[in-house]
Amino acid sequence: MEKAATIRGFILAILMFFLLSSDSLAQGISVNIDGSSPDASAMLDVQSTEKGVLVPRMSSSERTGISNPATGLLVYDNETRSFWFFNGNGWQEIKKGEELWSTSGTNTILENNGNVGIGTATPDEKLHINYGNIKITGDDQNLLSIIMEDENSGNEYSISAYEEIRLNTNSTARLTIETDGRVGIGTTAPENSALLDVRSTNKGVLFPRLTENQIDSISDPVDGLIVYNTDDHSLYIFNSYYYDWKQLDFGSGTIGTPFSCGDSVTDIRDQQKYATVSISGLCWLAQNINVGTRIDSSVMQTDNNVIEKYCYRDVEDSCNTYGGLYQWNEMMQYSMTEGSQGICPLGWHIPSHDEFTDLVSALGGSSVAGGKMKTTGTIEAGTGLWYDPNTDATNISGFSTLPGGSMSVGGPYQNLGYRASFWHYNTLGITMKLNFWISYDSGETGGYLTPETDALSIRCVKNE
Repeated sequence: MEKAATIRGFILAILMFFLLSSDSLAQGISVNIDGSSPDASAMLDVQSTEKGVLVPRMSSSERTGISNPATGLLVYDNETRSFWFFNGNGWQEIKKGEELWSTSGTNTILENNGNVGIGTATPDEKLHINYGNIKITGDDQNLLSIIMEDENSGNEYSISAYEEIRLNTNSTARLTIETDGRVGIGTTAPENSALLDVRSTNKGVLFPRLTENQIDSISDPVDGLIVYNTDDHSLYIFNSYYYDWKQLDFGSGTIGTPFSCGDSVTDIRDQQKYATVSISGLCWLAQNINVGTRIDSSVMQTDNNVIEKYCYRDVEDSCNTYGGLYQWNEMMQYSMTEGSQGICPLGWHIPSHDEFTDLVSALGGSSVAGGKMKTTGTIEAGTGLWYDPNTDATNISGFSTLPGGSMSVGGPYQNLGYRASFWHYNTLGITMKLNFWISYDSGETGGYLTPETDALSIRCVKNE
């Protein structure tokens, strides 16, 4: 017992020596079993490969009861099972990464999935701000930007602000808003005299495109309002002095090579090309129109802003050869106006009864016009698409009629190879409309009333 007391006194004397030594305090203290010196940056360097360091352990009340805690004071809270340090103003818990931000109330939180919420405890995006604004501050010497980058393509999209606001895509400025409100699209320097400056070398500007009825329905149009009339293909401006829409006159100038009947025409809606032919002063498509989305014969074509077509026996390839089949109202696109575009390409219209009648008259009348409008050859001989005998077929007109057949509502399809039937605009019936037909066994052409729900071939006439 006396020996143990002596050893304790010896150790205490050694510790007191080091504690009172100015050199030791200046160098720091190292606690280890290998005699190594403390790290130069450490006042106390505890080294071990088998044991740790225990800081004072206490309850939450004991921790908060510490009188005048020093800034940086560290303790372990037995109740929260975590370390706490005093930051100079209050106790701060040292949390794990996923517990770093508060999840209570509407405070900012960080979820385990990486979503950040401000004003919400349930963020469903990488950054979710609920009922609040974002404020980014800087000065006029610094460009402030929000940058988004597609990791796959490398394309960069950004919004930047430096005396003006710019919206950029692919590292190119697309939209610029100057401090005085001037807006530039396709330019970073909108003209001083222009509130809106739009620039491009390969695109134009589209005004709202409305029918005449839609234009007339605009409530309280402001003076100078401009729209495009899809019925007569003209620009109109509202003039408050006359309180009326005024058509903007077109000059006689054209750009590019003018269209000449006999050239092919491309339908800009689907890029299909059609041959054309001039007969008696009118330019006609020399092929049946084939535009729209194919639907089955069991489904009625409807006014749904989608051009719908039938293909013989519901086979798309039939439309590629003979063109589509359309019910009368679908052909007219539910307009009752003579000269309407209907399903025709832009700049073309549904032929009227008079235009079809003039066509037949120009070819010698109904007794011979059919033969002059039919393609030649027969299916049996492997030289054409008409069944034998394809009577009097010469196609001397260039109209190139093909026997596309027809379809009665709900089916069946009929007369492929035997007959061509064409709808046109007419008011000769209410639920029945007149069509022109050409047959395999005659050089004649004629007309008869057919239910509007029957689906027939369509030709178009160029607007004059």
